[in-house]
Amino acid sequence: MQQIVQGNIGADDTLKWIARHAAWKEIKRDSYYWQFPDLYNFADSTDNANMGSLSRLDSLINDTLIGISSQAYNNLQGITPSNNREENMQDVLKVVFEKELFNQIVFTPQQKQKLQDIAWRCPLRDGIAVYQARVLLSQIDNTFYLNECELDMEAEPRSNMFDEEENIIENNILFSISPNPANTQITLTLLSEIETEEQEAVVVVFNGLGQVVEKTKLVLSNNFMLNINVNNYNNGVYLIQVNSKNNESILFIDKFIIQH
Repeated sequence: MQQIVQGNIGADDTLKWIARHAAWKEIKRDSYYWQFPDLYNFADSTDNANMGSLSRLDSLINDTLIGISSQAYNNLQGITPSNNREENMQDVLKVVFEKELFNQIVFTPQQKQKLQDIAWRCPLRDGIAVYQARVLLSQIDNTFYLNECELDMEAEPRSNMFDEEENIIENNILFSISPNPANTQITLTLLSEIETEEQEAVVVVFNGLGQVVEKTKLVLSNNFMLNINVNNYNNGVYLIQVNSKNNESILFIDKFIIQH
């Protein structure tokens, strides 16, 4: 967890953003992490940063007790995005907030065009707002929005994504995820030999919103293989992470695509 919040993972910016977003939510949910000053400070600072502000505003959409207010809309407009992922999320929320506040029955042509522009983008680079736009558009049209980048992900075996020269982790553990993209099932396979006969670990899968959709405790051994049923997963990009026992270190992290 410390490696993620410090940005010490050898991954692209979007994967880092998704991982940090998921870490923030997990730290907020589980008080176990609050005893670690760096994790607590990360969660606290994120609360007051764009990531926290946008997530809180996003949660109002499904909150029937609080709902969307003019003040919330003003707060949303007052955010200055620091990257394209935050800008896209802000644009999608603006469309949703305006539809609610102005009692619109349907999206205006301008709002629909904005959602379509975002829906066609690459979720690997442009963030979770791409999926949010696609979900909103699914209510009014049957277009299957898919970007070329979602079909170009390599299915080759990959090792952990940390910089081994900095000794961030102790073992060079090689996994593969297949197939990728997947439809009904993914298989996580341990390709390299581990130093001990057995090693306890936890496999966690996050969706594009940073929500945990799968969490499995297991024991790694040579020739280990784990099948995960993804029939009920929505189309999109997911993050899979293999942690050592008690989440002391990350053994592997990568993303995969679900395409039904």
